[in-house]
Amino acid sequence: MSSSPAESPAKSSIKKSDSDIPIGIEDDWESPNDIGPVVAHAFGLGPVRPILEDKLGMTQIIQSGDKFFMWDEMNNDIYEFACQDVGEIYRALHHRELQKLDKWLLKEITPLIH
Repeated sequence: MSSSPAESPAKSSIKKSDSDIPIGIEDDWESPNDIGPVVAHAFGLGPVRPILEDKLGMTQIIQSGDKFFMWDEMNNDIYEFACQDVGEIYRALHHRELQKLDKWLLKEITPLIH
């Protein structure tokens, strides 16, 4: 999968005063009924924290517990990274090299309407 470069960590880590969600991703995560929480729940993830998004807004790096995941928004698929180093994941996203990182597709537990 080809991804656009990520925003810089400084920009993507800017927080709104009333939220822990990076600016630019908040529309997907503001309420429990938004697409982010709905998709995360469908794949059996607990509380999720969005970390990074590519510039096209088609791939998000999210965290649930102590694990990092990639949400492919085009297909509503979530992959768990074998690598749990957020710096390495950021570099791969930034350099369009996510396909080089080992990851596996999570099984959808609750069906989504695609």
